[in-house]
Amino acid sequence: MSPLLSLTWEAKGFLVRKNQNYKLKVLLRQLHYAYVHTYERRLLVKPTKQYELFSHQADMGVKGLGQTAKEAFEQAGLALTCVTTDLKLVKPNQSITIECQAPNLEILFYDWIAALIYEGSSRDMLFCRFDITQFDNQYLAAVVSGENVDVKKHQPSVEVKSPTLTCLEVKQLKGRKWVAQCVVDV
Repeated sequence: MSPLLSLTWEAKGFLVRKNQNYKLKVLLRQLHYAYVHTYERRLLVKPTKQYELFSHQADMGVKGLGQTAKEAFEQAGLALTCVTTDLKLVKPNQSITIECQAPNLEILFYDWIAALIYEGSSRDMLFCRFDITQFDNQYLAAVVSGENVDVKKHQPSVEVKSPTLTCLEVKQLKGRKWVAQCVVDV
């Protein structure tokens, strides 16, 4: 447990149980100190999250962003895991290889998401690392890593059933960034 989270729970305990102002002020100062130093450290690290989830009626959308289409596909894989559980809870204990082939980039993305869902469901796994080793507009090969689902640890919220063609899009945006997105059935 992180010191910040630990201090937060202690502060809540004092508010509920003891209501002692002095101890609460000390703990709040410690919380502030931990937050400021954590924030300063984060400024030195380049942010790596380049994916988004978006809602679409009763389903969820996954969107990956990257400097290349390959990076956007990898980031969409992370978004797919986030539909089910907190990505930080999944460890890269096992690796598998996935290959996809399609007539164009959008269908390749659809097949990529479908392959991730199939492999995760059939092996009872969640994935947290996506390394596409070969990539062109019609073929990709990747090594994905993750671990077996542990209901107590991962607390899965939904099961992703399949990708859909709804909002399916792979394109280069202004500023040379790529986006790869689709809606998945949950």
